[in-house]
Amino acid sequence: MSEAHLRAAPGGFDFLPGGSPYSLGVIAQAGHEIVHVTLARPLPYRQGFAAVESYLEARRRPATALCALELRSPAPRSFDGFADFNAVYGE
Repeated sequence: MSEAHLRAAPGGFDFLPGGSPYSLGVIAQAGHEIVHVTLARPLPYRQGFAAVESYLEARRRPATALCALELRSPAPRSFDGFADFNAVYGE
């Protein structure tokens, strides 16, 4: 993968953009690592984001250090419906 295709993010990683709402991947910048954290049980998304915020704050990391997450949708969605769903928390 060419570095010219990567976009730097302020949280210590670079990402390869894909079509909205997706990224094609992320890689850690020098001096950083990507840590995969799994919640013990699924939470409603607002509570999940509060848990992410607490996790990052405890490690003195900015919110921009979040490079990816997995969400469970309560129902199947069209591509446009998924983009609308993502818009709620993407901001």
